[in-house]
Amino acid sequence: MRLGLTTVYLVPSAEATDGLRASVNEHINTLRNVDLNIAYIKKKSPESIVLIGHAMTLGKTATSDLAKVLSLISAAAIDQTKTDADGEFELLIPANIDTSIVAYATRKIGEQSEHYFWIVPSSEALKQKPKLFLSNDNQSIEKSTL
Repeated sequence: MRLGLTTVYLVPSAEATDGLRASVNEHINTLRNVDLNIAYIKKKSPESIVLIGHAMTLGKTATSDLAKVLSLISAAAIDQTKTDADGEFELLIPANIDTSIVAYATRKIGEQSEHYFWIVPSSEALKQKPKLFLSNDNQSIEKSTL
């Protein structure tokens, strides 16, 4: 599976901290729980518009908060690019600055969502040159499918 048209950021490593990872994970977990709750409510009580509406409101809040986190990543970025349709991208990694490659992607498959988040230090990326693959092996979260 390849994630096309995903934004990939090159950020100073000081910006790609455990706090960023924890924040993104928190919002992704909220989104997972919202999706699970909505699916459960629809299955058990499809007439419960109030419960579905409440769950969707939580989802919108988590999505908005996640967008804020991603905008902070964007603001800290030295460079950024989008992957092509095959998920490939090019970034020039400066030799004199400690950096990390950061990317987030999500996709819906029917009622399910998959979330992907990567923080790969440039030292790791350079070990894999000429190509770095953003895969399940270097994700900052466990692959999640609801």
